[in-house]
Amino acid sequence: MPSPYDQRRARTASVLFGEAGWHHRSVGGGVGHNLPHGVPRAFADAVLEV
Repeated sequence: MPSPYDQRRARTASVLFGEAGWHHRSVGGGVGHNLPHGVPRAFADAVLEV
């Protein structure tokens, strides 16, 4: 049975990100804080996938 914390986190995520949730990606290569500038192809692929 999920804990109350997990249930609350799931409800918060659905409010913030919609029912589809979110996807986490790791982009290697020493990319800094500006993904569209640092790795434009990986950023565009992630956006188009959504």
